[in-house]
Amino acid sequence: MDTTGHLHLISKFVICAGLLLAISPSYGQDKIVLKGGQIVEGKIQDVTNGNANLLSKNNVFPYPLANVVSVQMATPAELDKVRSGEPAQIVSTLEPLVKKFKGLPCDWVTEAMALVAEAYATEGKDTESTSIYSEMSKLYPGSRYQIRAEAGLAKSALRAGKYDDALAKITPLIAEANKSFSPSAEDGRLYGEAFLVQGQILEKQGKPKEALESYLTVVTVFYQNTATAKTARELADKLRKNNPQVVVD
Repeated sequence: MDTTGHLHLISKFVICAGLLLAISPSYGQDKIVLKGGQIVEGKIQDVTNGNANLLSKNNVFPYPLANVVSVQMATPAELDKVRSGEPAQIVSTLEPLVKKFKGLPCDWVTEAMALVAEAYATEGKDTESTSIYSEMSKLYPGSRYQIRAEAGLAKSALRAGKYDDALAKITPLIAEANKSFSPSAEDGRLYGEAFLVQGQILEKQGKPKEALESYLTVVTVFYQNTATAKTARELADKLRKNNPQVVVD
């Protein structure tokens, strides 16, 4: 077969593959896993009145969040673009998405909520930041997302100078984290933030040795979030420099 023939066959293959993808019911669709194991597919439109509204076969079907176990949904391009953006840009870009999809048990939704909360905190708007973390904690009780929310609330209390309140919020997370010294990547990212906040609280309370132990725990065990681990390492180095007599057994 000559080159022209090869090209003709390749072109036909590409066209057929494209058509198969186009007509495939699961291509580019979201997936909702319900209690009982049922999986439904379509495009999630939004969350209203406690329901995830799924567009499927030209109809919108509401699925109560209470019956949703997990959601597979592509991360919006907007989130990827602003992860390292300025606070005002993060808020203006992500807050509409948060309002539209909050409540979905989906990693990118809770990441967006946390980013907006931290952006508000950076702007000195602690009331708005605390409100988002409080809502996040209520929306995801008993989940890893609640861990992230409680760590955020502890940070808010820390910024407000309420060290005892901050420590009370973070202590249960630390107790849970201490059950494992070989955490999964997801657990490492979540609990690393908790230990970082604990170290900052202890340092503010004048307990440099305990604070150093918390920072080093992030660096050596819960290092999966590189940004958190970097901050913990910097704080540990600074603490050692200012307190050369402090050593960790």
